[in-house]
Amino acid sequence: MVAGYLAGANHTVSKEEVLMRRFWCLFLLVLLLASVTVASAQPIYFQRTYPVTLTESASLAQLIEAGAYDRVNPDVTNENFRPVMTAGTFEIVLKQYGRPLKTGELRKRLDKDGLIPVTLPQLLAFGAAYPEVQRHYHIACLGTVWVQRSLYKDRESNKEVERQDAPNQIVFLRGSSTERSVNTCLEDNIWVENACFACIKKP
Repeated sequence: MVAGYLAGANHTVSKEEVLMRRFWCLFLLVLLLASVTVASAQPIYFQRTYPVTLTESASLAQLIEAGAYDRVNPDVTNENFRPVMTAGTFEIVLKQYGRPLKTGELRKRLDKDGLIPVTLPQLLAFGAAYPEVQRHYHIACLGTVWVQRSLYKDRESNKEVERQDAPNQIVFLRGSSTERSVNTCLEDNIWVENACFACIKKP
């Protein structure tokens, strides 16, 4: 038995065996790297649904008050955003794509997924009904836009012409463990991977 042990200990590995072992080690390493690459390339996203009821008589100020927000951007007004109040119960879908997206590409993705961005009243009603959600995610509303334009008189034609005074703005909810807020940002944006978008399903 001792002799057998010594014989095994003195066994010389051939060049073919060394090459074969190296080949299999390299093969397993390639498989591991490929699996990691595929996993990282897959977008991590979620979609969750929340029922929300909105009454036609609710004003923007009332919806903001109902949300009991700690901070509200003073630009979020009826005069600026001119929201359309639509009464009813809606299934608000929060969509997150898990990767940066420009607004134009984002709107195409939402449309392809059968989703329509919510209006500002729907977003505020959501914030009031589910106050804790915005502590974890920034939730954007692409359905109501503050178009900052005005009319001026063109000297040559003597006609009133519309001009863009500033970039369009939209509203989003954000929060932390200490506060909840209603904010505005540029509509033409590059959205970070953890941003959420409030939508409803196409009829």
